[in-house]
Amino acid sequence: MWILCLVAVLVLVLALILVLPVTLYISLEPSHNSRFSMDVRLRSVLGLVRIHKKIHDIEVLLGPGGPSVAAQHETFGWSGREPGHTMDLTTHEVLDLIRHWPQWVARLREIKGILKEVLSKIWITEFVLTIRYGVKDAAVTGLLHGLIWSGLGLVMVMLVRTFSFRVEPAIVVQPEFHSPGFTLKGSCIMKLRLGYAILAMMGLFRVWRRRGHHGTPNSRAHADGHEQHSRNG
Repeated sequence: MWILCLVAVLVLVLALILVLPVTLYISLEPSHNSRFSMDVRLRSVLGLVRIHKKIHDIEVLLGPGGPSVAAQHETFGWSGREPGHTMDLTTHEVLDLIRHWPQWVARLREIKGILKEVLSKIWITEFVLTIRYGVKDAAVTGLLHGLIWSGLGLVMVMLVRTFSFRVEPAIVVQPEFHSPGFTLKGSCIMKLRLGYAILAMMGLFRVWRRRGHHGTPNSRAHADGHEQHSRNG
């Protein structure tokens, strides 16, 4: 009898854990050396699962292989701040991605149903975005105001159709006619029940395993390239 009670308790605990939300906090703001930095925090199971990553100091570099984009990547764990790394995206990697685009499109088609299902289960409880911009020409600054709002309108339509918004988005686009520059700040809080997240990860893992047999011809070269970047960082 006690075995049945123990099993019942374990099933109940597991069910409660699966309905707990996975909360993703995303914030965008300028950093000391860059106009853009991203802070990503993930929490689940009452704070027992924590992931904190920060991307900052983004800059465009010009090297022998062409232009590339580099950024500092930091991870914060239970033991505190881990050693930072430099991530970079080179022209060669972009061209390689374009060259194997048909294979990547095929993979995206395989996971389209999984992504559509899981994204529809995500609810957004905070969405704040502030854009301040300005150019030397006041007339161009005024023209950009309408173009920015048009682009944001299209993006918001896509987001509203994809996610479940529990709050009205707060968006501010502020032109600066006397101080040219660009500043982007924002924050977003997204939540998904842990059970849906696990099911989505299982489905994506099955697709990824199939990729190992008929993925991109240069998939191993890609992995080696990224590992080399991490070691250099």
